[in-house]
Amino acid sequence: MTRKEQIERRDRVVVFLREARAALEVAESRYLRGLLEYLNVLDAQQSLFVAEQDLARVDLAILTNRVALHRALGGGWADPGPVEDSSEKKDKRNG
Repeated sequence: MTRKEQIERRDRVVVFLREARAALEVAESRYLRGLLEYLNVLDAQQSLFVAEQDLARVDLAILTNRVALHRALGGGWADPGPVEDSSEKKDKRNG
């Protein structure tokens, strides 16, 4: 899948996510007024969770492809060196 197709897919998922949030708000409002059963609210919540999961998957795919491109073009991982423990830093400053 090309980057353009991935971005277009992400845009569709974001629209779906907005609609799922709005549907949940409507379902909760109607439930509070006694117009719907709670099962409808749970269905709306499930749709929202699916939309959020889809967005995370699309973002992961986009970022994974970006890393693959970086690596393919000769990029590498910089060696940041050893990481000091925060307690060691305090001891060096105090001692």
